[in-house]
Amino acid sequence: MEINSLLEQHKKDDPGRDKYKYKSHIFLCFLITKYLNRFQKQIEKAENRLKNSQPNIFDKQEVFEIGYKEDSGLLPGLEISIPVVGYDIIRQLQSYFEDENKTRYSLLPSIVDLSFWCSPVRDQGSLNSCTAFAAISLYEYFVNRAFNKKIDASPLFLYKATRNKMNITEDVGASIRETMKALALYGVPPESSWSYNEEKVDEEPPAYCYSYAQNYQSLKYFLLDYAGISKETLLFQIKAVLAAGFPCIFGFTIYNSAYDDSNKPGHIPFLAPKNDQVVGGHTVVAVGYDDFKLIQCADRTKYSKGAFLIRNSWGEDWGVKGYGWLPYDYVLAGLTAAWWSLIKAEWFNEGNFGAAGAGGGTGARGNKGG
Repeated sequence: MEINSLLEQHKKDDPGRDKYKYKSHIFLCFLITKYLNRFQKQIEKAENRLKNSQPNIFDKQEVFEIGYKEDSGLLPGLEISIPVVGYDIIRQLQSYFEDENKTRYSLLPSIVDLSFWCSPVRDQGSLNSCTAFAAISLYEYFVNRAFNKKIDASPLFLYKATRNKMNITEDVGASIRETMKALALYGVPPESSWSYNEEKVDEEPPAYCYSYAQNYQSLKYFLLDYAGISKETLLFQIKAVLAAGFPCIFGFTIYNSAYDDSNKPGHIPFLAPKNDQVVGGHTVVAVGYDDFKLIQCADRTKYSKGAFLIRNSWGEDWGVKGYGWLPYDYVLAGLTAAWWSLIKAEWFNEGNFGAAGAGGGTGARGNKGG
């Protein structure tokens, strides 16, 4: 189903839909439809191989169907029913979750790592510029993956442009939403045009730095955690977007246990309610996930299962080459916010996004943090 058809159908179904929820539903329908289409040829090839090697396999009910039960909540209008071959031939195809009200099915891998296409991790230093670093790394990822082109953009420019837009003159940080707006509105120059120097945090960049805006005019950003979304649905949507090849910028609450030297490198533990104190908020980029990752909780009595692979902006000395792990429990406990990602038409036109590439290329960084 084409995205234009989905748009028209959703307008008919619910013309009063919340705009952020509406856009997220449309985009997720589009991504997952593309995702399933990418798997269809693999499934057919696997079936043919099985037929040739084990002629009687289809008489033994080894082929089953993952069906889609119509659901007006998560992905209305998307009807899916495809055959999946047994014996794990199509690796990591699985139903995701089932609750008391409805059943939702998706074909999501258990592990996704998009860091192969990311630029080297940088260090924000003492400035509160994490939102700018995260947004810059998000954009650099898409350019590298779509066009195999390495760019080095200026986070100091984006941080200043965002604060100008917010009428802020001090180094007090910036909102993720306004950072995404500034990126789409002003663009961002190369690092060489406005290099990162903490002493220049309040200086106005040269006028020519704003001339790159025309290259960003078709850039769009979309929100995943719209008002009223359940935490379980949000977790599903984040994973679906990551599996389709789209990293996400987001903020989360940091507790003092995150700085405990006894943590494994890059492991951010789920808080200990009685002892943990809030340190502040921080913005990072989710570049993957692992459903089987175990992160020891701050109280050291249990483990969180399942975590997001995050790209930080504290230099390569933090975590493993600047990457770490944040448990799913942070999402389920409501300790994350402002999940955004980017989209640009030419990225799709290049055909470099989708489930087939979700494993992170060479997989050289597939075991960050141990």
